[in-house]
Amino acid sequence: MGIYDYVHCEYPLPGLDDPTKIEFQTKSLDTLFDNYRITAEGKLEIEEYDVEDRSDPNAEGFARFIGCCARVPTGWKPVDFSGILNFYGDVYSGNLMLISFEWFEFDAEFKNGTLTNLSRVEEIRYE
Repeated sequence: MGIYDYVHCEYPLPGLDDPTKIEFQTKSLDTLFDNYRITAEGKLEIEEYDVEDRSDPNAEGFARFIGCCARVPTGWKPVDFSGILNFYGDVYSGNLMLISFEWFEFDAEFKNGTLTNLSRVEEIRYE
């Protein structure tokens, strides 16, 4: 497991009818649980945010810390990334109640934040 970032993809991906339905993960970037997206035009962006204290002031003990550093999205900013962004997921990513055997993994090559090449790494199917 470990720390990772999320990748939301609007760009067409081989083997997927609608890549926007999958929440991909990557360890190719800063690994701070940040949200990145690949736009339909092939640009890499990061979701910027402010941090607010949205905790319950009446809560006691550990519950007082829940929400103390809530992320509040403020918009998307281009990322000047050059290199290979490896991202992966399955059709049930984000839903812990379901186990999927439809794994999708991609290598997206970027130059100065613009997608230059995209390939599917492998397809794993368990029958």
